Amino acid sequence: MSETRPIDFPFFALPDADPADAAATAHPPVVAARGAALDLDRVGRRFPLDGREVEVLSGISLAAAPGETLVVVGASGCGKSTLLRLILGLDRPDTGRILVDGRLVDGPDTDRGIVFQDHRLFPWTRVEDNVAHALVAHSVPRRERLARARAELARVGLSAHARSWPGQLSGGQAQRVALARALVARPRILLLDEPFAALDAITRRRLQDEVAGIIRSEGLTAVMVTHDVDEAIRMGDRIVVMRPHPGRISRILTTGEARGTGPAAETRRRQITRQVLDDLGLR
Repeated sequence: MSETRPIDFPFFALPDADPADAAATAHPPVVAARGAALDLDRVGRRFPLDGREVEVLSGISLAAAPGETLVVVGASGCGKSTLLRLILGLDRPDTGRILVDGRLVDGPDTDRGIVFQDHRLFPWTRVEDNVAHALVAHSVPRRERLARARAELARVGLSAHARSWPGQLSGGQAQRVALARALVARPRILLLDEPFAALDAITRRRLQDEVAGIIRSEGLTAVMVTHDVDEAIRMGDRIVVMRPHPGRISRILTTGEARGTGPAAETRRRQITRQVLDDLGLR
């Protein structure tokens, strides 16, 4: 997929989120899971390189229950982003299969949405139209598209900026718009390809909490990719550790009490961090 680069507009930066929107979404209620079951069965993918085929993914078998968040951790080149593209339906595996609620994934669909590291907003159209654009291919009438876009912008704290241009937004705001765009089609599986990597530490932590809250309140199934072990513990119910050449799963860890507070939680966080770093050869 080609990457759209933002144009620098000569506008001022806007504050991160509207206080009224933020107050309404600070503590979202937890609902029953409406996320889909996701199953990967011995998935493999190869790509041509210099007249030969390179195996990027091999034998990936993984299942996520409805409402569960999996975080995939691994070094660059281990196939993490390729895995998300396969789940999204932008690419197809050479071997194995991917199922959503028992149905074979054979292309993109509204039951799956994605947020990339680069927000990929169209700089020539306003924020609300960027969000609404995700519904154009699904023949949703324009009035309904805009109503749903504005509702999602309110959820991510950007109601006041619906008519702004992408060039007016901060990095955190742009990622909120990208999140709203991913959610506007009401997916059951949310894919997150290092969406916080380019943000400063404070904005990153704030958005981690907001995204986790939305996933929880909507009961979504989520698969996230990151290089950050602390982020993986903070966001994931389980952590999937991958190794490269070819990309394969080396370990799956349950975060459990590591996401809590107190001495036991800190001990568990250290254990998980040590196990992940050992698997990645970083200790």
